[in-house]
Amino acid sequence: MPFPAPIPILTIIIDGRLPADRVYQLRLIAACNEAVAKQGEVRVEPGTTVQFVGTIPDGPAKPILERASRDAFLHGIAVYFLLNPKGIVRLQSIRPSRFARNIVTDISNAARHQLSGTRPGIVWTHIDYIDKTMFDSLAYSARRPSLFDQIANAVFNSAKRRHVMQLIFSGAPYLSKDDTYGRSAFESVIYNAPESKFGEPMLFGGGKTQRRSTASPALAANSE
Repeated sequence: MPFPAPIPILTIIIDGRLPADRVYQLRLIAACNEAVAKQGEVRVEPGTTVQFVGTIPDGPAKPILERASRDAFLHGIAVYFLLNPKGIVRLQSIRPSRFARNIVTDISNAARHQLSGTRPGIVWTHIDYIDKTMFDSLAYSARRPSLFDQIANAVFNSAKRRHVMQLIFSGAPYLSKDDTYGRSAFESVIYNAPESKFGEPMLFGGGKTQRRSTASPALAANSE
């Protein structure tokens, strides 16, 4: 009985955004096939490199997907599991991610334009298209402030946002049900402002107050 073929792992490194041009995409597919065949690296212009990383044994899809998800969360990249033919593609950009900075900018704009500044305000940020594992990786960290911790401190550190009392992040929808009813729910984390001109009239309970000065310099500069 022949053993199943191993599943190749490729890393595609791009300089910026992935072009949508069909000719480029066909060249990229050809480069992936060549990289697997020679188990090496292939260059695709403009600014793309395909690297053969190795292989993993074939098997059920669920553990392979879990392994791909862990890889994505640990390294902050996009990882895809292809089914026909089977393969794992790791998509990485050499440009730094603007995900956190864009969230801070959106929150700052909401606090400036949607709130009066004369009454206590709450900013709720909902992130679509993420699951619980990804949400938890953004919300919690044992070794250092999580990404949401850093964003919250960048938001609250500004004197222009003393009217913002709470900041809420939500995402990762799921179905919550009992014997009678079911409802759509989602994961969430709540932050309380460490200082506010309104005191502490919090609307949502269970929030946490982070210590100041834990936001990255880039986020802090972008929050103004």
